[in-house]
Amino acid sequence: MISEQNTKNKGIRMNKIISALVITLSFSCLQASQPRCKRQKIAKRSKADILIDVVFLRKFSVLEKASRSTINKQGTYGNTALCAAASTQYLRGVIALLKRGACVDIIGRNGFTSLHQPAFKGYLCIVKELLKKSPDLTLCDSCGWTAFHYAVLDGHVSIVKAFLAAGAKPTVVTPKGNTALHLALWAGHVDVVELFVEYPELWAQKNKDGVTPRNVVQTTKK
Repeated sequence: MISEQNTKNKGIRMNKIISALVITLSFSCLQASQPRCKRQKIAKRSKADILIDVVFLRKFSVLEKASRSTINKQGTYGNTALCAAASTQYLRGVIALLKRGACVDIIGRNGFTSLHQPAFKGYLCIVKELLKKSPDLTLCDSCGWTAFHYAVLDGHVSIVKAFLAAGAKPTVVTPKGNTALHLALWAGHVDVVELFVEYPELWAQKNKDGVTPRNVVQTTKK
């Protein structure tokens, strides 16, 4: 009986050992089957990506002490932490990053600077904070549009006023030669059009199709 019991116990222990080995080997095979590039991306996650994650998680205490050497570095998708904060209307984060030396003019994904998305989304407080740093208002995205153009097209009157006060030039054109006034007229933003009344030279400025803002008005009236 004792001999049979010992044999039974040894058999149980052996089965457990074999099961453990099978699980270990299966896990090892699963890791080996994953694409090497995927594992490398996880292992080499940059400090810029981590800082952008901090922005999305709204960890203000971390942003206050963010490394100045990392602030202006771009993440995997080309954006900086400031661009991420500005595009998600995180005003407190924007202020903290600017204090740490974040640059507004860095061109990221799609050619956007930190000003582009808040300009067309209508984030007035964000735009005002960014404008305090005297950014280059002539920088264009991959479509050749400035942040000012987007604010005009979407009819954000207060933001358009803020841009004009900061020195934005309404004579700057899109790749098709359209001025801010062309865009405002086509979009039907009367309140924005009124802001350009004091720029008489705009009304005679032709786009690449030879159309002036005055022509747009005449066509609309018909």
